[in-house]
Amino acid sequence: SDLSNQLPNASFTLTPNPVGFNTTVTFNGSASNDPDGKISKWEWDLDGNGTYEVSSTSSSSTTRKYTSDATIDVRLRVTDSKGATDVQVKTLTVIGNQFPVPDFTATPNPAIQGLTVSFNGSASKDPDGTIAKYQWDRDGNGSFETNTGSNPSTSFAYASAGTYQVSLRVTDNGGKTATFWSP
Repeated sequence: SDLSNQLPNASFTLTPNPVGFNTTVTFNGSASNDPDGKISKWEWDLDGNGTYEVSSTSSSSTTRKYTSDATIDVRLRVTDSKGATDVQVKTLTVIGNQFPVPDFTATPNPAIQGLTVSFNGSASKDPDGTIAKYQWDRDGNGSFETNTGSNPSTSFAYASAGTYQVSLRVTDNGGKTATFWSP
């Protein structure tokens, strides 16, 4: 190697960070420089496995979409015109699929023994998709015995008097679940 050659400086931005499910991340290495020459190659390790799977001699930028939760050490390796290299590492947080937020109402509450109580889970939300399945535990035993599919409502009559803890478990279109226990 040329002892008089100064090392290049790898520098990049990644936006957005953190990034959501299936959203394009832009990796921009245009701030990289070489004090005594020019950058001749930009190489990217976008999945953090140590292999530079994207390489270019003309473009300092690239993009990628991610589809699962991850914390990734992204690397940019630059090579100058005399063969010297430098690496910068930045951490990308991928929020592949956010959890749904279950919520429901019971009407009437308190209820009269033997009369039907209506449960409505339509207040449940998914910040980055839709609710695909509603499951109900109507008697507090931990078993979600009623599956109403994509329908947020169900009703049930309680044959005996008492206090029942009703729970709603929702599953979003990405497969994540969350449960709401009534007070």
